[in-house]
Amino acid sequence: MKHYWKALILSSIALAIFSVLLAFLMLADSQEPAQPAATIYEINSFSVSEISAVAVNNATGAYGFILSPDGYITVVPEHMTEEDDYSQDEMRAFVFLLSKLSASQAIDDGATATDFGLDQPLARVSIILNDSSTLRFNLGNRSPVDDSYYFQKEGDPRVYLIGKTTASLMLRTRTDFWNKELLPGINTESLDLLQSISLMSEEINSRNWRIEHKGDFSYQLVEPLTIPIKTDNVFSMLLLPLSTLEPEQFLGLSEDLVPYGLNKPDYTLTVTHGDKTQALLFSRDGQGGFHATRRGRSGIFGIPEDRLEFLSLGYRELIGDYIYNGSMASVDTIEFIRPSTGISYRLALLGEGAQLYGIIDGQSIPYGQVTTALTPLYTIGIVGEASHDGNHKEEIHKALERPAHARVKITKRDGTVDILEFHPMNESLSFIQINGDVSFTTYTLAAQAIEDALVGLSQ
Repeated sequence: MKHYWKALILSSIALAIFSVLLAFLMLADSQEPAQPAATIYEINSFSVSEISAVAVNNATGAYGFILSPDGYITVVPEHMTEEDDYSQDEMRAFVFLLSKLSASQAIDDGATATDFGLDQPLARVSIILNDSSTLRFNLGNRSPVDDSYYFQKEGDPRVYLIGKTTASLMLRTRTDFWNKELLPGINTESLDLLQSISLMSEEINSRNWRIEHKGDFSYQLVEPLTIPIKTDNVFSMLLLPLSTLEPEQFLGLSEDLVPYGLNKPDYTLTVTHGDKTQALLFSRDGQGGFHATRRGRSGIFGIPEDRLEFLSLGYRELIGDYIYNGSMASVDTIEFIRPSTGISYRLALLGEGAQLYGIIDGQSIPYGQVTTALTPLYTIGIVGEASHDGNHKEEIHKALERPAHARVKITKRDGTVDILEFHPMNESLSFIQINGDVSFTTYTLAAQAIEDALVGLSQ
């Protein structure tokens, strides 16, 4: 019996070891064989600070960059003037690429220069180093196999294959390095310096508007009427597209705007940022896009229409669905008055952020209740636009002659005041007058909802 148990134990151990080995072998077989690492052929590898100049000669002409010790790059043979505006970032990126040049393949089978188009190169590039030595390179034909290009370094018998992106930089014209930034300085870090944005359209009057930054990222429409607008709307519809606006195509440095229709632009966008006011001009190119330039600056650009959706914004889109848009954080007091009865309620807002609270009739109201109570004020719906022509103008005039059935006065912490007045239009609708302007109609019950909310707070 002892021999039986001993044999059984040994058999179990052998089976376990066999199972582990089998599992290991199966796992090893299921793994894909390791791929060999791609070979990178180093052509240049030195610091940009070792470069004093770069010269490029291609089918578009010859030009060069001179690097100063502080990193500033001057374009030659151009004489830098106030009108010249080359992109330092793009030129530095090109010089850096040349200093770290590499290839995906090297050919050293003894083929002739003619075989690769290197006897009549598409581009010649020279790098002059600080020690006065010069490195010369030739860009040959495009490979018939893929998008790479043949490339050779003087003194090196090998022919390299470099990528299409690298080759395209060597085929650039001097003006391809022109600064394409239409609105310099407009980015998320500098939006506190933004003062105003206005759009003027030659096509549609409703697209003529102007907004102003009132501080703390609070914005107000000031033309064609004065009314606060939601910060979210301004950011998503306007500021984000402007901060990322970059032309797709450089068309030239023409000082004559007539061929591009920019002498009489379809749209003019004017931005005051810090102490600078800049005007962007846009005209349709007849091919589904726009020609664009910045007034007073050389450079004509092409931009697809889908990058310029802000040009189709009317003031109604900026306002959104509600008549009064604003931030509770900017409010000092809100007063509701029924002129016919003299009934009034006054809510003061104190504190900041989540610590904001209200005071009404001597009672302290916590943040959550204040937010709920003010919902009717910030959700006064737009039923329709008030037309100011013909019979409609007379209708508005008669309505304004009658006393307002409700009045809301919002005093801001910066001292400005917004006044909303509800003037009866019929049994269910009212014209709403905002800071003296009548542009919309709303439901008369909207005023009642504001009053009921304040009554609820006072009780």
